[in-house]
Amino acid sequence: MAETTCVLTTLKAACASPRSTTCGWTEGCVSNSCTTFGSNQSLCENKISNTNPCIWKNNTCLDALCSDYTFTDDTVCNSKKKNCVTNGTKCADPAVCAEFTGTMT
Repeated sequence: MAETTCVLTTLKAACASPRSTTCGWTEGCVSNSCTTFGSNQSLCENKISNTNPCIWKNNTCLDALCSDYTFTDDTVCNSKKKNCVTNGTKCADPAVCAEFTGTMT
């Protein structure tokens, strides 16, 4: 069996039984993906996976795209997701030409 490496861990309280006074912290492995939070909106919002923010969309937790943000300022777009810029209407990924329209002057 292949050994797996846990990238992210979380600590949670664990007790021997519901009425136990002997409790401690246990460590658990957490997937480094927004989809880990599945259909739990409160866990999804304000979480980050693989340095990308998570976003709640269509009742699912997903990795955010630049185009998920409707800001018209490069600084604000970049603060929401690294390397995002504005296309004048919303945030856009500068590597995706289709997210930009207009003529070059």
